[in-house]
Amino acid sequence: MNEDKQGDDMKQIVVTAAVIEKEGRLFMAQRRPQDSEGGKWEFPGGKIEWGEEPRQSLCRELQEELGIRAEVGPLLDVISEVKGNMHLILLYFACRIIEGEPKPIECQAVSWWAPDDIDGLAKPPADQRFWNDYRSRQSLVLSIEKNLIYNVLKSDIIDIHSVYFDYIVIYI
Repeated sequence: MNEDKQGDDMKQIVVTAAVIEKEGRLFMAQRRPQDSEGGKWEFPGGKIEWGEEPRQSLCRELQEELGIRAEVGPLLDVISEVKGNMHLILLYFACRIIEGEPKPIECQAVSWWAPDDIDGLAKPPADQRFWNDYRSRQSLVLSIEKNLIYNVLKSDIIDIHSVYFDYIVIYI
């Protein structure tokens, strides 16, 4: 049997990341210049400490790095990345700020971004992969919602002449 000895020296790190959306914008933090991938924009979070539950870890990291309390919601995605002798596993969670305004305590800057603006930001490779997958899923959902609305409006389910609406809002 051919065994790969490279795995003996490999270190595995599990990291959590917060995807915080508010009023159609997403929150991101810019890494400090001296940090790995310095200057790039990321979904904030950090390493899970030994014995720590991932959601608790993310709450702790957001408090330490940004000075906020957050509610951690569902797991959105898992990204696995090998960098040199390190295997990173990133857990992306939907989050909501429940107390405080984010401050750049352990990062260079913080900002709320429109999705189209995030496309052009320099991001670490794992966040870029997450973002590409997230955007693809959101486009699919929007396409399905548009088709559903179109099919409902053209069907006999409702009488279009008796319906009045100012606008349709589709949240992404």
